[in-house]
Amino acid sequence: MHSLEDLIDSRIGVHDSNQFEVKLDYAIDPQALENRYHLEAYFFVPKSLGISAHTYSREAFYRDVQGYVRFKTPTMNLTTLTDPTHQRSPLAKIHEALANLHLRPDDTAASQQLDYELRLFACLVRANLRDRMVEMSDHVANFPDQGLACRLATDSLVAGCDKLLRDVVMVGDGLRALRPAFSTADFPRWPREMFACVDEYLSVVIESHLILLLEDLDKVRTKILEVGPLRERVAKLIQQEQDYRVGCQYITVLEQGQPNERFVYRRGFLKKLVMSVLFLEVTKEREGRGLSDLVAAVAAGAAMLFAVIASIASQQKWGINSIPFVLAAVTSYMLKDRIKDWLKLYFSKKMTRFLADYTENIFDPFTGTIVGVCREAFSFIDARQLPMAVHERRHAGETSLVESAHKAEVIMKYEKDVRFDGGKIAALHGRLHDINDIIRFNVSEFLARADDPSQSVPTFDRKRSAVHHVECPKTYHINVVFVLRAHGAVGPELLHRVRVVLDKRGIRRLEEL
Repeated sequence: MHSLEDLIDSRIGVHDSNQFEVKLDYAIDPQALENRYHLEAYFFVPKSLGISAHTYSREAFYRDVQGYVRFKTPTMNLTTLTDPTHQRSPLAKIHEALANLHLRPDDTAASQQLDYELRLFACLVRANLRDRMVEMSDHVANFPDQGLACRLATDSLVAGCDKLLRDVVMVGDGLRALRPAFSTADFPRWPREMFACVDEYLSVVIESHLILLLEDLDKVRTKILEVGPLRERVAKLIQQEQDYRVGCQYITVLEQGQPNERFVYRRGFLKKLVMSVLFLEVTKEREGRGLSDLVAAVAAGAAMLFAVIASIASQQKWGINSIPFVLAAVTSYMLKDRIKDWLKLYFSKKMTRFLADYTENIFDPFTGTIVGVCREAFSFIDARQLPMAVHERRHAGETSLVESAHKAEVIMKYEKDVRFDGGKIAALHGRLHDINDIIRFNVSEFLARADDPSQSVPTFDRKRSAVHHVECPKTYHINVVFVLRAHGAVGPELLHRVRVVLDKRGIRRLEEL
């Protein structure tokens, strides 16, 4: 048995001015047929924004929610990654697929494997460099000013940078040494072009991380003399990456004084191309269509039964040619339609307690195998329906009982239940297993009725004994409480609360509470 913290991790942040996102990391047990996780998100929205069940439909909410499901990039150090003899290294599998393609250029399986391993190699390098740069930045941010601690920190920084630079060179050389094998005249076009795209992307990734390293070194340049030679090595490697892309005639080369629109577009394309190897496909459909049709048929049958019984009874009492019979038949026909609609509404309300809005099949894009299922539901709820733990988390830290009791808010609830087959995932992807679930929430529709982003407030200036106006920001707060659960986990559910501060122009900041 595992604790919930071992099975699920979450990160919440701002994606852009109109979107914030939640990233959930699910641990997948390859021996378990069902790895199940559940998310509940409670949105507390100010009523002044005009959001309600009448103005913001279920369909509108799902238009504003965008989800991605992908494999979490596995951890692999660069030494293992660039070892062509290591069994788990993509480079070893690239060498194997290359040999097969040179023997049989029409080998589709080898071509697909080469495509897959090239992109996976770039993903692993990117993740490794990202994590190491985070460690380096934290090291620089906490760098001591003087004394023995400064000396020890200097030695650690120099050693870490030296190892990083040697690894970067090793990674670049390890992939680029394969260029001649991809350039033979009889080599298939698709893997040759894929190699060029991965090679270009990897060069951009290396350069961008080296630039981050250069910025970090400049922050401590005044504290330690050893940074000077180290900085020169980093700058030289950056120039070499730029020259390499120029020599290969790659598009991702920035030009001074130019708009560089194509650079941003090309970089985005390469990132999506490479990262797509980790993404799982999702097909979405309404849940309960068959059951809804059955309910409609039962309601229609019950209404028709009432009409037939009423017709027979009135015929026996008044006769078929009498005016009372005609009036009774018309009345029963009118009631028949109403009864059908009432029954449909009644059963539909009962069903929504057990049915989700959408069911999604999650499948592997390379094989088409379904590896998971997701169910989603959305609704407006009353404050009395809030779980006590959510209510307490929403109002935690508030000192005024009056304020917390009289906040004018509407409450929206979003539920997501996901299940993954660990055995299928392990069989398809030996090195990929844990899952990233990324959910983006767009708030742009919430801002339609928002006031101007600033308000001019008159105030009295005591020094000048005059009235002047002060511009004050006008913001709104959307509080969100997330509840996370994992099937079979030990311990209580996890609760996270964030406050999205926004104005007419979009999201200003995100506060974790």
